[in-house]
Amino acid sequence: MVVNKFSITESFIFTIYFFVVLPGAAIGLFASKGVDISTIFLLMIVIGLVDISANVLNSYADWEIDIVNKKRNNLHENFSKKTLIYVYLIMIAVLYFIILLLRASIYLLTSITIFVIVGIIYSVLLNFKDKSPHSYILIGLSYGALAFTIGFFLGSSSFSNYLKWIPFVIFLTIATIAHTITKDYADVKGDSENKKLTFPVVYGKKTTIKIQVTLMILAYLLLTFLILFKLLDIWFVFGFVGFIFGMYICYRVNKSTTEKELKKIALYNKMNHFLMRIVFIIVILL
Repeated sequence: MVVNKFSITESFIFTIYFFVVLPGAAIGLFASKGVDISTIFLLMIVIGLVDISANVLNSYADWEIDIVNKKRNNLHENFSKKTLIYVYLIMIAVLYFIILLLRASIYLLTSITIFVIVGIIYSVLLNFKDKSPHSYILIGLSYGALAFTIGFFLGSSSFSNYLKWIPFVIFLTIATIAHTITKDYADVKGDSENKKLTFPVVYGKKTTIKIQVTLMILAYLLLTFLILFKLLDIWFVFGFVGFIFGMYICYRVNKSTTEKELKKIALYNKMNHFLMRIVFIIVILL
């Protein structure tokens, strides 16, 4: 089999890794104040192995349903389902070998291990990916709280300094849950046929949009509270770009009538994840 390297990259990296997880971890790294070129390079490798391995496992578990939903077509063309398990195990082995070489702090080791365990629970062990709200909560914890935490403890081993960021981590987790729901609107047909209980399948589009908007409002009300009570700098107000774009995305979802439109909106949503995180990185660097 001739493997198209760009197709593999497109399937695994140019989506969740670059748009969501890496910038989320970078927020934590810059918040830790332990930034240098070598640490940034290390972050890209470690968070890449953590996240991409989890997505490999998820792709393994969703192999048949992704075919129905016409997702990850390049992956299916270049890999077999069985091969993904070997890829996953190799990536996990390399990840912990690097952690061993780094003599990582217990906080970094713990946060990485929790991310790995959550990935297993989500995709194969308890099959939470097919249940709501379980799937959204685990995604929020992974791409919000754990990504930030891994980045932070790559740059610092100060648990007391990390605790100061907990309110922001809670906001980031809730906002991630809210924005993540968008990815499921386009997959209702395949998800329903395979008994994948996403919010759009269980509640329908109209009610799911209401749930999503409510979660976004709760998240950004928390951000407002943190700014007003000076737990975060005033410049964090620029993070509301995620709220504005998120509300627009919900509006577009409500107006959309075709699967093609909803898939395009799902890409816009990944860009919103990315934009929100980049804004926070810039704010922290100010």
